[in-house]
Amino acid sequence: MQTSASILALLQLQLLSFISSRIANKLQGKNKRPTKPGTVLLHQFAPFELAVSDSPPCIKLEAFLRMSKIPYENDYNVKFSKKVKMPWIEFNGQEIADSNFCGIQFLKIEFQVDIDCHLSATEKAIAHSVRTMLEEKHLLFVVIYFLAKKSQGKNSKRPTKKRGIVLLHQFAPFELAVSGSPPCTKLETFLRMSKIPYENDYNVKFSKKGKMPWIEFNGQEIADSNFCIQFLKSEFQVDIDCHLSATEKAIAHSVHTMLEENTYWAMMYYRFSSEFAIKYMPGFLFGNRVLPLRYLLFYMVRREVMSQLWSYEISRHPAQDLYEIAQRDLIAVSAILGQKKFLFGEKPCVADAALFAFITTSTWDCPESPFAELTKSKAQNLEKHAQRMKEMFYPDWDEIISKKTKSD
Repeated sequence: MQTSASILALLQLQLLSFISSRIANKLQGKNKRPTKPGTVLLHQFAPFELAVSDSPPCIKLEAFLRMSKIPYENDYNVKFSKKVKMPWIEFNGQEIADSNFCGIQFLKIEFQVDIDCHLSATEKAIAHSVRTMLEEKHLLFVVIYFLAKKSQGKNSKRPTKKRGIVLLHQFAPFELAVSGSPPCTKLETFLRMSKIPYENDYNVKFSKKGKMPWIEFNGQEIADSNFCIQFLKSEFQVDIDCHLSATEKAIAHSVHTMLEENTYWAMMYYRFSSEFAIKYMPGFLFGNRVLPLRYLLFYMVRREVMSQLWSYEISRHPAQDLYEIAQRDLIAVSAILGQKKFLFGEKPCVADAALFAFITTSTWDCPESPFAELTKSKAQNLEKHAQRMKEMFYPDWDEIISKKTKSD
């Protein structure tokens, strides 16, 4: 009996060893079939029971290959690219990661195909916004000012909470813009566009969700700029998008989402990873601290922000690729704007506030950034749009900026 049990145990051990070996071989790609020259090798996740993949980027890239009639083979062995991305492709010895870099850029050039050629410039811009909105994940902006909670000084006075008055908690003005934060600028612009009475609180106090900006109104606390806008629209019965058609509202939503969930992260990368970061950000964030502490605090915050940027997959690309992604976003918005005063004609909407917020924080406050270069060349109408919004809703812009300068 003991001998039989020993033999059975040995057989089980050998079986487990065989299975483990087979799995290891697959993971290491040892059984990968050679790819013919001129054929794309598509690395992606294996099919699911009810779908060819559970990954939208994988399905999108394979669908693009089929729509373009490009010869390809699938490799379902779980092997990530050097950028830790999936899907990715190999073609004639080259490796390209990220579905957009593969499908939209490399393959279109390599195989001279363009399945969007039937679209007008405006339709291409709208398609870009819709695709970006669908693909990019919503990641909450990580707190970057938590070490500067009392940056306005211990004796700074907080505004009084008055009934009927919105108390807007946001970051203090920067030297060249009323805020360095697009969500803060967007929310304050919405309040001005809607003529809702409000007061600013620049003391760095985050909401219970760890969000900035946030508002207090009649004892209620609402965090996240978009949730704030929804709340204010309902509470004050205002709708600055009421002049838009259903289609225009859909396009506006796509543009708004693209700017905040995709383009935004390129700006964050520039602020915390470029030469701009070392030269200006310590003073912007911790200018009231003594010199050694100012830089120490900045590097601690920078490390946290860069960690979050890495978790957001778009930031795994080289800086130039990342900036090109943002530039394509802005060129798309520029095409939608065209020669109009605002995105959809003579009246601005919430999407105009989001566009204004991004341009002022990424170009006016960062005049040497790649975004600023774009608005001086291929997308000059975005700069004109921002100036128009400033003149209409911020007659006190210079006064706000001067208060920041004096406080320093």
